[in-house]
Amino acid sequence: MDSLIINQTSQTPRVVFDAETGSGEIIGVSFPEHANDFYAAVHEWIDQFFVEFPEKSLHVAFNLNYFNTASNKELRLLMKHLDRLYNEEKSVSMTWFHEDGDEDMEDVGKGYSVSLNVPVSVQAV
Repeated sequence: MDSLIINQTSQTPRVVFDAETGSGEIIGVSFPEHANDFYAAVHEWIDQFFVEFPEKSLHVAFNLNYFNTASNKELRLLMKHLDRLYNEEKSVSMTWFHEDGDEDMEDVGKGYSVSLNVPVSVQAV
């Protein structure tokens, strides 16, 4: 299975999902014109990962400085997707990184974490 790599632009985050390591990262800013299209590739990759490696673990790290309303919706859908997989007994975990002192992004991460069953660690960097 190939890695998913989407290079960062001025409007989109860097996305790297690696099947070998079972890790994914979404880093930067997110306000693409069509957020649902942008994140569709991530959903597809995750589904394929668990088809090909049903016993493997996947850890997804979010390290976003800014995202717009459309991206917020897509991030919630992505987290719910991961939560469904976790509830189906797939090995899934997440980390929400925020800049030290950025209480707004910390609160967003904590808000996500309390609404999901999947383990979400909220950490300052």
